[in-house]
Amino acid sequence: MQLKEALAEAMLENRLLKKSVSRGWGGRYMRHPASEKLEIIRTVEQSSLGVRRTLQQVGIPRSTFYNWYDRYVSEGFDGLEDKKPVFIPTAGPVWNKVSEEITDQLVKLALAEPDLSARELAVQFYGAEAVLPFGIDSLSHPETL
Repeated sequence: MQLKEALAEAMLENRLLKKSVSRGWGGRYMRHPASEKLEIIRTVEQSSLGVRRTLQQVGIPRSTFYNWYDRYVSEGFDGLEDKKPVFIPTAGPVWNKVSEEITDQLVKLALAEPDLSARELAVQFYGAEAVLPFGIDSLSHPETL
C-alpha cells in the first residue's frame, strides 16, 4: 500500500511540475484565468500531498488559493473571474476642488487685472486675512519672518 501512495505522490508531483512549467503557474503577481483557477482548485482537491505541499509545488500562495476557493464555493465558476475594482464616489465635495462659480469669478478678476500676481489676486479675492503673508519656500529664510 505504501508503494502505491508513493507512486501516486510521485506521479502527481510530476504532473504538477509539468503544468507549472508549461502554463506558467505560480509567480508573484501573476494573473490566472478562471479556467486555470478551477484546474488548480481541482488539482489541490484531488492531491494526496495535502493542500500546503500541493500549493508549494504549484507555486500558488495559500491565501490566494483560499480566496479563490471561497469565491468558487459561494459564487461558482463565475466567482473565479477577475473582479474589477468598484469606484466608490466620495460622500461630500472634494476638499481641494474649487466650485465652477468661484472659478468663473477668479477668471473674471484675473482678466480684469492682468498685472496682478496669483498671490495678489488671492488677496484681492479672499481678503488679506485668508492668505498667508509669505510662501512656504520663504519659511527657510529667517529674514522673511
